[in-house]
Amino acid sequence: MTRVAMLVGLGWALALPSYGDPSPAPQEEVRKRVMDIVAAMEPQYAKRAELLKRSTGSCRMDLYFEEGEVDADEMKARLENALGADSANDSLQWQNVAEIAWKQRDGDLRFDVVIQKQTGDQPLRTFPPQNKRSAVSADQSIHYNVLENSAYIDKPPANAANPTSVKNRFEVGALYTFREPALPSLLRDTAEKGILPIITEVTVRGIPCIRLEYTREKRAPNKGDEVLAKTTAYYILAPAQGYSLLEGMASVKSFSEGISQREILTRYYNAEYHECATQPGVWLLTRVLGYMRIPWQEGAADAIKVIFNETEVAVDVPEVEFSFQGLGLPEGTLVDDKRETGKTIRMEYRGGELVPK
Repeated sequence: MTRVAMLVGLGWALALPSYGDPSPAPQEEVRKRVMDIVAAMEPQYAKRAELLKRSTGSCRMDLYFEEGEVDADEMKARLENALGADSANDSLQWQNVAEIAWKQRDGDLRFDVVIQKQTGDQPLRTFPPQNKRSAVSADQSIHYNVLENSAYIDKPPANAANPTSVKNRFEVGALYTFREPALPSLLRDTAEKGILPIITEVTVRGIPCIRLEYTREKRAPNKGDEVLAKTTAYYILAPAQGYSLLEGMASVKSFSEGISQREILTRYYNAEYHECATQPGVWLLTRVLGYMRIPWQEGAADAIKVIFNETEVAVDVPEVEFSFQGLGLPEGTLVDDKRETGKTIRMEYRGGELVPK
């Protein structure tokens, strides 16, 4: 196992500033500016998150899986190119394309996923062709496979915690996050611990932005304080777009006997936004790309690119949309109840209800 892979496996490479050491000297001016930024972000992020809890929309999601370590600069360049390019023309070999439509009503979530046959020459880890409709609530999830005319009930899948995890449970709100916790909370927590960034003003795609960059070194006290690895994380925010995150990155660079080795990208986020037509001042995603190294699988990474067709917020979605009736389950379809671990109960859908088979 390589040194970088070992660090990823330990979770260190994914550690963001909240795991760093406090700044050696108080930098009150920087801390105050960070807290001012957070204070401006929080109401904007909270309003958007609340609106997305009652939303509908559709998008195209490209799925990519990589095996093998690529230098951070090269991987970042490929990802930046992929955001604005058509899948056939960018430098990543996307494995699947999914067409997704979603509906959300507070804690109830509905997502319909259609995946055509895989693309690319090497099917490393792909989803099979499917036409699947799912509805998730707090205590269960229901699923209807249109192609196979089969259905089942199960426990709800885990919440989507970052952009790449929406492959299994499509939650549009997760596509606005770099990782958990939400960015305003992350910045506030690190500042309160005395972990402060270098703040600069930059321009991204013609948009004036604020860039916050954090660094951390891991040293070996028993080897003369030798540097073993260095992590870097930065976030680029657009104040004019509700302090939305345009770009975020985390990387780890390993060292051997004090000499810098490879730098590996562990997380990456790049997004474009548009102002909501019905909610002025609220900025919604137009397209987003998320990338994450898989810590438990050496040299592996997931990436998604999502291009939104439409997003409507503050929508009153009828409750029936989150039922088998709303999913369009035909009369007489067999339904497997898998909610009890290690046990499956076969039911039949009759008259809008499940009856024992």
